[in-house]
Amino acid sequence: MSDKHKKIYIRTISLLGFFSLVFSVATVVYATKADRYRFMAEVSYQRAVSELCESLDNITVNLQKSLYTGTQDKLRQTGNELKRESAIAKTCLSQLTDKNIKSDEIYKFLSQVGAFTLYTTQSKMTSEQRESLRQLYNYSLSLSDEMDKIRSGCFNGSISFSSQNTLSEKTGEDAPALFDDAMQDFDQSLTDYPTLIYDGPFADNLLNKESVFLKNKSEKSKSEAARIAAKAMGVKESELRHLDDVNSSLELYSFSKADKSITLSKRGGYIATFSDPRQAGEETISPEEAVSRGRDLLSQLGFGLMESTYYSVYDGICTINYAYKNEGVVFYPDLIKVGVALDTGDTVFLDSTTYLMNHYERSLPEINVSAEQAIKSLSATLKVIDTKRALIPLDTGKEAYCHEIHCQDIRTKQEVLVYIDCTDGKEQDILILLYSDNGILTK
Repeated sequence: MSDKHKKIYIRTISLLGFFSLVFSVATVVYATKADRYRFMAEVSYQRAVSELCESLDNITVNLQKSLYTGTQDKLRQTGNELKRESAIAKTCLSQLTDKNIKSDEIYKFLSQVGAFTLYTTQSKMTSEQRESLRQLYNYSLSLSDEMDKIRSGCFNGSISFSSQNTLSEKTGEDAPALFDDAMQDFDQSLTDYPTLIYDGPFADNLLNKESVFLKNKSEKSKSEAARIAAKAMGVKESELRHLDDVNSSLELYSFSKADKSITLSKRGGYIATFSDPRQAGEETISPEEAVSRGRDLLSQLGFGLMESTYYSVYDGICTINYAYKNEGVVFYPDLIKVGVALDTGDTVFLDSTTYLMNHYERSLPEINVSAEQAIKSLSATLKVIDTKRALIPLDTGKEAYCHEIHCQDIRTKQEVLVYIDCTDGKEQDILILLYSDNGILTK
């Protein structure tokens, strides 16, 4: 081999050795980074699990207190605390679940638990209501215990957030159960809890696991989302604190300033939630004015034509349900809740997550059964007050295009909503209307 060839050979070997060393170092560096990111994600998930368990424990304790409460003021206070804790629990849940995990039953339970207690404040609690509350407490107690078991598994290593199970592969131990599977089993176990009363028909449905509405929207950067959030909150962008993003089936940016918090969809930059947990002072505006202000706000935020369906008033806060309306049809799956303080008329909370998950332009089926024909199928005990068309969510996860017939019991004067399918005349649902000084509820 000539000297020239030897030099080329040596240089080639040296370069290969150098690149091999660089590759080895890079592999170690990136592996270390991956481990660090995985560790940070584990810590974030563990924190969310702990906060969820704490909220479930607080819900259980407040339900137990409600059983022993003898005054309406104290019951109302406990009900407000239940609504606050359920909101915290839902936020934690959204950080822990993704589009592959069904959490419908957990979400439904959390959404309805506070509303039930608030409903009982309208008058002295009946023995039937107290028994329902006791059942609810017993159910919540077992629920909290089950979630505590999941938390223990997450901390002792028997349940893993990572599908790779790298630790068990290194140690040769049995692979831990996956957190996603544990949560799926947890959700599926939630059956047979008491039927709860809630504010307005279909107020807490959540159908789609992937948002069709947001799917093709352009993704906003964090700085763009911060500008939208600052404008909506009436503060400077520099005053906002960026919180952990929510990476569930609805991906959100999250910001806060003092006690106020706001989340925005990463796609489209729509406001998903807003909360200003202040106490309302003396009322200066009517609920009707609050409804009007809420509708104007939704229009400004780009949510299109929304019609108020039902509202309730507690502690100076008017909570209004708005549903999307198009060509005379009310779309109950596309709901937004807005809370307006009756002292100043300011918005103190907003929740558009149900709308963002469910809304899209639907092609409605042909009407084969007229309103007149639907009325003929009603019970003889009912007389009709008025009718309209509505799309409603079903327990099966599907939707039904119906005639919503507002009726009254001829003898007792009890008002009900009867839903008759426009396509086949099937009676899809019946809701009982409950009127009070605080608003209208259904069961």
